[in-house]
Amino acid sequence: MARVELRNIVKAFGATQVLRNVSLDVDDGEFMTLIGASGCGKSTLLRIVAGLEAQGSGSVRIGERMVDHLRPRQRRIAMVFQSYALYPHMTVRENIATPLMIDRTLLAERLPLVGRLSPRRRRIAGEIDQAVRGVAELLQIEPLLDRRPGQLSGGQRQRAALGRAMVREPQVFLMDEPLSNLDASLRVHMRRELADLHRRLGATFIYVTHDQVEAMTMSGRVALMEAGEILQVGTPNEVYHRPANTRVAAFLGSPRINLLEAAVEGAGTLRLGGTALAHAAEAAGQGSVTLGIRPESIALTGDDPAGQGGLSLLVDDLEDLGHEIILHARLETEGAPAALTARLPAAAVAAARAAGRFGNRIRVEVDPASLLIFDRDGLRIPATVAPAAPAAAHPQAAAG
Repeated sequence: MARVELRNIVKAFGATQVLRNVSLDVDDGEFMTLIGASGCGKSTLLRIVAGLEAQGSGSVRIGERMVDHLRPRQRRIAMVFQSYALYPHMTVRENIATPLMIDRTLLAERLPLVGRLSPRRRRIAGEIDQAVRGVAELLQIEPLLDRRPGQLSGGQRQRAALGRAMVREPQVFLMDEPLSNLDASLRVHMRRELADLHRRLGATFIYVTHDQVEAMTMSGRVALMEAGEILQVGTPNEVYHRPANTRVAAFLGSPRINLLEAAVEGAGTLRLGGTALAHAAEAAGQGSVTLGIRPESIALTGDDPAGQGGLSLLVDDLEDLGHEIILHARLETEGAPAALTARLPAAAVAAARAAGRFGNRIRVEVDPASLLIFDRDGLRIPATVAPAAPAAAHPQAAAG
């Protein structure tokens, strides 16, 4: 296996700048996911690593070698495409064997008549068949070897494509949204299979997706991209709970994070809609800030909507998913009402159904430790957030 180093990669298609000075290190044996919306440049970056696209400037190193001058087949990489790209006229056995046949035999030996007469070709064919059987056993597709792609399900075609990649024993596996064509239940199954395959092989994986669930559940680290730039690299836990800026915070999480205008007063009292919500000494002196509230960090208080604790909201809509409730509401502030989305767990479903009718006023509380504070430029302010002192309540909040 091998480490991958990208340095200052720039790529443009005509006047359109697709990648802007991108640098990234992928450790030997790591599962790194490039995640971002369509058009952010993640697939282009993967194709540059593979050698299928040439960068305008910058360098690519795989293991100990600079590979900018090498063709794709010389880079010791294997790529799994979104469409699987299996040859429809070949069996699974032949599809998996094709890369080895191309690498190990001469062009003349691949011709039907010459191949049958060549002792060397027959010997190599036996070695290749043994390698194919080994990969098929690992992927549990031995019964499928004599079928053609049109006779396979989506998950079986995915395994065949993985087998074709694995048989060359590459240094790096590159995967471009390989699960996007599968139905929801099969995607869940294949996520587990890919994660397990990575653990068994100990290989370097670079995986491209726009699906944050795939990125969060399979990766050792993720690199979140937007507009041709990498916004943040870190473990799934780091980028979710400690996003570098509002753009990262807004991309990760479903439903999306609530980003609300708030104010920091005095020594760090954080006010939202006139209510003293929390205290963060590190944010003192910031004045106007953006407050990030994850929907799952909001809970019903069970108090009288006219009470003093938490935030008073006006219900707009309620999505009843059975095991949880997605609540859409408005927080009335001095300016325009601020939209707020809450994700309420199973324990609160009954209460939410009773209270969450359109136009009802409800009261919620927010876990202070989960709050994220961003400055005027959208950068996160590293802060320890604690509950606000009772004496810090704003006069307007006391008036209800």
